[in-house]
Amino acid sequence: MDWGITLAVIGLGVAITSILYARSTYFRQFPKRSLVYGLSVSRLMNLHDDKLIITYDGRVVEQPYIATFTLRSQSRADIPSIMFDAQRSLSFDFTDEIVGVAKEQRSRFRGELAGTKLVFPPQLLRKNDQFKIDLIFDGSPPSLLVANPLIDVAVHELSGRNKLTKGERQLADLKEMNVTMSVGMLLLLASILILSFRSGM
Repeated sequence: MDWGITLAVIGLGVAITSILYARSTYFRQFPKRSLVYGLSVSRLMNLHDDKLIITYDGRVVEQPYIATFTLRSQSRADIPSIMFDAQRSLSFDFTDEIVGVAKEQRSRFRGELAGTKLVFPPQLLRKNDQFKIDLIFDGSPPSLLVANPLIDVAVHELSGRNKLTKGERQLADLKEMNVTMSVGMLLLLASILILSFRSGM
């Protein structure tokens, strides 16, 4: 038996295991925290008829738009209230007057309307939680400006991987881990072949 090859293989196996363990430990100690938001806007009616009048709470809405806003936590860990810098609120400014609320989904996220803004005051944002609300606007479709006071927490628009469901994201993470392990096994196999070739020379 060539003890050099055996020890080299064992050493490489230990190195790969250490890398995987370090990666797992890093993610546990420094979990990725992020929030993603989405805004979809649709005209409530396209009809132009003087006989048809749309009102909300006694107010005539001449050009009604429904804006569906969604905020979701895609963090590996909860976001504590202490991560709100200087206790400032996370703010989404629609830059236009909010006429009212058409529908709001029950959520542990606490959102408040303030003028043209939807604000989230300092609070515990639990991982995988979601906030969803349908807002009514009158006039042109609203745009969105974001003010993010959260420390080390990314807040970005829904796109690509962010549109995945919780189960789909977990599957993607599992695939990523499998790729890492496969690369490690290929390196191990390549090392064995190289050492075997050298020992046969």
